[in-house]
Amino acid sequence: MLSSSSTASAQRATTSANSAVQALLRNALPQVKRYGFTREAILAGNGPSSSSSQVSLPDQGLRGGLSEFTLSKLFPGKDSDPTSAPNSLFRYWDQESLRVSLERFKRLSSGEDASVQETREEVYMSAVQILETRLELSGEVRDHLLQAFTNLSTVNLPTPPTQSLPTSLQRALNVLPWPVMFRFLPKALPNPEPMVSRAYDLADITLSNLSHLEKSHPIPNSSPSPSSLSASEDHMKIYRDYYDDRARLTLAYLLSELHLSSPSEPSSRDPEDSKKLFRRIAVHGRRTSLAADLERVLKSSQGWITWGSRGWLGIFRSLGL
Repeated sequence: MLSSSSTASAQRATTSANSAVQALLRNALPQVKRYGFTREAILAGNGPSSSSSQVSLPDQGLRGGLSEFTLSKLFPGKDSDPTSAPNSLFRYWDQESLRVSLERFKRLSSGEDASVQETREEVYMSAVQILETRLELSGEVRDHLLQAFTNLSTVNLPTPPTQSLPTSLQRALNVLPWPVMFRFLPKALPNPEPMVSRAYDLADITLSNLSHLEKSHPIPNSSPSPSSLSASEDHMKIYRDYYDDRARLTLAYLLSELHLSSPSEPSSRDPEDSKKLFRRIAVHGRRTSLAADLERVLKSSQGWITWGSRGWLGIFRSLGL
């Protein structure tokens, strides 16, 4: 059983390591435009020629720049693993970009008391403005988004564990042409869930930072009983509006950012087109239902190409599929 002093020492070591990781990622942000969301960006941002303040690591001082060995210890795993350097840097950049977008909005709206929005429509349109700014920041690194999305959306498939099987079964399996068979199987597959969750989180955090109404009328933890349905009609409307706004902004941001990252000719890559797409779904599309928007996208092949399918195709190609 660990003593209290050992536990406290371990906690201090963990806190120190987490602080170092955050500092390394913060120093790497100016390098993202050049190197993308990569280990190279972290190394460049914390190297001897960097203007950023040096970071003292828990196990050694940072002398002569950050070493590959220390980087691998702090950010273990493949590029697609949650703990990897590329994914950690992308998450940190994501958080900072949304923070900057919120601060810009509050600064521009300081004379309008932006901290308290009075109606659902005001809250929603303010969120649209903030997410448009957030999309602009993505546009600044659009050349690196596809690889970041690929890392985020990749599920690595395990290698068949033939070495751990009984010897007799290994001999039987060796009769089959395993090397040839596995050569044609993908080593990884795309998973859209992290992308959808990320877009929802951006919409949710943005609305939650704005909405005075949501703080005054919190969403219930459970559905009301039949006897109280009539009495809670207003509350249920708030419940529906809460998720309707988030669902629409999630769809708008997800498809617009996929459109932004889609591989295309340099002459046709205009981030303004992605912003127009975002506004078309988030604002003009509110005249129809969210289900109608999805149905229209799925039924129209040309519309789906315009609304971001090239981004998904790019992710598939990055995985060799």
